[in-house]
Amino acid sequence: MTPEAVAVAATNGLTPDEVKRVLDSLKRTVHHFVDPTAKVHPTAKVWHYAVILADVEIGADVSIGSHTEIGRGSTIGARTRIGSGVFLPPNSVVGEDVFIGPHVACSDDRFPFVRTAGDPPYTDQPPVIGHGVILGLGAVLLPNVRIGDRAVIGAGAVVTHDVPAGQMVRGEPARIRLPAEISPAAREWLSELVGVRLAVQAGM
Repeated sequence: MTPEAVAVAATNGLTPDEVKRVLDSLKRTVHHFVDPTAKVHPTAKVWHYAVILADVEIGADVSIGSHTEIGRGSTIGARTRIGSGVFLPPNSVVGEDVFIGPHVACSDDRFPFVRTAGDPPYTDQPPVIGHGVILGLGAVLLPNVRIGDRAVIGAGAVVTHDVPAGQMVRGEPARIRLPAEISPAAREWLSELVGVRLAVQAGM
């Protein structure tokens, strides 16, 4: 304990151990916020300045990056990795073994505006992300989007519609696209990654 902390303890009639407990509590509060109603598995890791809101459930061995917000009522499956600066709206569903890159943003309100008294309540449309999904850096998921198991979303993609299981999408808006020039070795690797046989389609 620093001499300053010892002086504070003496001035306020606290023992050094009491001051240490207060300082440790403040450190935990500053580093991140976890609502008391959230259920975070003991093996999960929540990094600095992340925000975990009410009624969230986080599974085993999950990693939540710094400056990420997990909306109330969301569920995060085991072994999922969520990068820094990610936003998941309330009631989002994320499966197991999902990789969400930094600065991925999801929306649940198709017609957002500041509601006042007398306005109808909005119906939230959070994303549903299946098992083994990969979301690249800065991807955007618009409301009511479902991402099938083991789908791959390219960096910066804007996803406006559901993505079937095992498909790879990229672009704005995101479409199923696989470069025709992709090598046979890369095609084989991707096929194993997403669990389906990938084929070049006309018009990609």
